[in-house]
Amino acid sequence: MSRHGLGVLIAQRDGLDASRLPEGLRAAAALPGALNVRLDCRATQVKLRTRLCGVHEFL
Repeated sequence: MSRHGLGVLIAQRDGLDASRLPEGLRAAAALPGALNVRLDCRATQVKLRTRLCGVHEFL
């Protein structure tokens, strides 16, 4: 799931115009920050009894 894709899902959920979200490569932006951010939930899943939902399930 890209940052843009997540933003589009959140905008749709909240009734906002997702077409207003700029789309492009993070590397092309002159902004500081990581280019690739990933969430690794394996350690969390081992300790929880609750199944973690994917983005399409909770949005």
